[in-house]
Amino acid sequence: MKKLFLVFFSFLLLFTLVVCKNGNGGEVKEKRKITFNVQMPKLEGDDYTFVVYGSFSNWEVNPKYILAEQDDHYTITVNVEKDSVVEYKYAIYEAGEDSMEEAMLDGSDMEKRKVTADEDKTVNDTVERFKGVNLASEVPEVRQLLDNTFYDNDHGNVHTINYQEGAMIVTYSKKENNNWSCIIRQLDEDMRGKLHTITFKFVGEKGVEYLFKVEGGDGAQEETVLGTGVYQEYTMTIVDTARNSTRLVIFGHRGLAGTLDNPVTGSYTILSIEATIKEPEPEKPYVPGENPIHILAIGNSFSDDGLWLIYNILADLGYDDIIVANLYIGGCSVEAHKNNLQKDSPAYTYRVNKNGTWISKDGFKASTALEAEKWDFISLQQASNYSGLVNYYVDADISYIYSYAKEIAEVKNPDVKFVWQMTWAYQQNSTHSAFPNYGSNQMTMYNGILTATQQVIANNQFHPIIVPSGTAIQNLRTTFIGDNVTRDGYHLNEAFGRYTAALTWAIKLTGKDISEVSAPPSVASKLVPLCKESAKNACLKPFEITESEYKVDEEIAAINLDDLILLDSQYYILGNGYYNSQDSSKFLQRINDGSDFCNGFITTKLFTKNDLPIGSVIVVDSGYQYRPEGWIDEAKQTSRNGNTTEEKVLVTEEWWANYIYRAFNISKVGGGVLTGDAYTEALSHFKIYIPKQ
Repeated sequence: MKKLFLVFFSFLLLFTLVVCKNGNGGEVKEKRKITFNVQMPKLEGDDYTFVVYGSFSNWEVNPKYILAEQDDHYTITVNVEKDSVVEYKYAIYEAGEDSMEEAMLDGSDMEKRKVTADEDKTVNDTVERFKGVNLASEVPEVRQLLDNTFYDNDHGNVHTINYQEGAMIVTYSKKENNNWSCIIRQLDEDMRGKLHTITFKFVGEKGVEYLFKVEGGDGAQEETVLGTGVYQEYTMTIVDTARNSTRLVIFGHRGLAGTLDNPVTGSYTILSIEATIKEPEPEKPYVPGENPIHILAIGNSFSDDGLWLIYNILADLGYDDIIVANLYIGGCSVEAHKNNLQKDSPAYTYRVNKNGTWISKDGFKASTALEAEKWDFISLQQASNYSGLVNYYVDADISYIYSYAKEIAEVKNPDVKFVWQMTWAYQQNSTHSAFPNYGSNQMTMYNGILTATQQVIANNQFHPIIVPSGTAIQNLRTTFIGDNVTRDGYHLNEAFGRYTAALTWAIKLTGKDISEVSAPPSVASKLVPLCKESAKNACLKPFEITESEYKVDEEIAAINLDDLILLDSQYYILGNGYYNSQDSSKFLQRINDGSDFCNGFITTKLFTKNDLPIGSVIVVDSGYQYRPEGWIDEAKQTSRNGNTTEEKVLVTEEWWANYIYRAFNISKVGGGVLTGDAYTEALSHFKIYIPKQ
């Protein structure tokens, strides 16, 4: 009996071992626990079931693997075979429906969805979005803006606003100088940065233009609609630069008819104003291109001038990954930069251009900017006050800044190169307070800049690339442009002055030919060859002036004033005061408060192209200057022309460009009140000639 039991026990043990080993024909595998913790995006609606699926589920979406919501994330633990490599994704599960899987950014991201089960593990993931499902931030909120907070911008003297049965009825009567009155509503604080669309439902007078506008914040946007006399809808899709707008503005009768001298009356009815707002898209990480050039200036306003127009030049030269930036403090010297770096002070405005548009951020540290990008070039320059004074070029300070920048920048780019911008001398009649340091003599200042650059910068241990902007500008002064390359006696004018400096930078940093590079519309076509010649010659001979071949402006030389009619100044002179097309409220009005500042200018009426036709000539005598203001629309402008002392200017299609109005602020070079006899004297030194009919 005992023997029979032993046989039976042995058989049972053998059977058990076989079963345990084979089961359904294979060895039982060890298991490991994989816990998935995942952050899910906030989706439109809130009734979603999330699952994990993958190689452990034969890539089938199965309710067995539903993730449980836990605090601020979703989680599940699954058992998988030891040492297996598990691939997986996440999906939205709906019974009887096709699953909606996560949208991977690209194929390489699948590497992020792998785990080896060599031990119990926890993986942490974030799903950005699911295919075919809107994020909550993509679903705009609708906000009604028609309420009783609209007010007349002219203190109730122009508009009457009545509310009847939910509609707003606006009547207006505009007199002289009231043609730009409007009604305004402040936008809610929580809308700023989120404006998406605004839809106006209204009834306007047939044939009358209406202007809908948002403004404030970083920019403005306005669009005009022609009234039909019956119900109509109009939707503005808000562009990125206007999303931070702080107020909504509505104008009636925007057209030329009825403006200035003639009273205008009218009315319109607003039935509804609906805005949609949504969260802005998160800023995408910057992805370098195949052909990069990244430039950072530790500078001031003169580095603004040198680099402001370089982006498009570099794009024309074939670069597809361009960053241009300036750590800006106005008038900042080398010594001040060194002190800021030593203290890691957030003293800078960081101006950066990654797409052709400059944006500014205040309160920046130099260290933050140096760490931000993979910089190819980092530049420095002396403040213009001291640019021609060799004693202010302290080699130890310059080396400290380059060394500081190198230590941070070489982490991302061991091949970073250093640059020195040799800046330019002031205009000969400049009123800059530092000009007396050079005996108020342009050539003394220029020669001082050369001496300091050659003695100190050229011998610096970092061997910076010297960008001879100062010589390029001095070359430009030998052209028929003459000493008219600045906007205020020291900063370069925003057209050909800045363009010449940017060309010089481009040649020195890239070594490429700039002959076929385009110019911005602000640079007259006849001046482009002069700018390119000046920049090229400066790079060939950085420490000497090269006389230009362009000594005579053939266009101006061909003018015969006897063939034209001299306009009587009584026709166009309004009196003392000035225009500022960038003023927030008086952008289209003559400004005159009776102050000495206002009395330092004489201004004209607004000229249309009919008033000042092609072929007209503007003449200003030596010692006087004028600012040719311009408006491309009847709104605050984003840029403003500088003063010019150019003796004769021919009015061409290019001069008018897209402007609908031009006007002139006349002043004396160096300033001074223009009243009494000085007023009469000034008028004799500014003349306008028009073609004979």
